[in-house]
Amino acid sequence: MTPEKNEPKDKTGDKIARLDRFGSYLMDVSKYVLTGVVITSLFKGIEDKGILYFLSIFIVIFTLWGGLVLTRKK
Repeated sequence: MTPEKNEPKDKTGDKIARLDRFGSYLMDVSKYVLTGVVITSLFKGIEDKGILYFLSIFIVIFTLWGGLVLTRKK
C-alpha cells in the first residue's frame, strides 16, 4: 500500500532524526576541540595559551550545550 500523491507525508519524525544527528555531531565537535586543545597545549611553541584555553572552553561549552539540547528526548 503506497501513499497517494495528495496525501501529506509525516516529516516530524524525519526532522527529529536530523536534529538528533546534528546534536550528536555537535557533541563530537566538542570532544575533538577539547582533544585538540590538550594536544596543542603540549607543544612548546605556543606563547599565548590563555586565549587558546578561553576560546576552546567557549567552543566546547557552546557545542556541548547545543548537542545536548538537540538530542534531548521529549
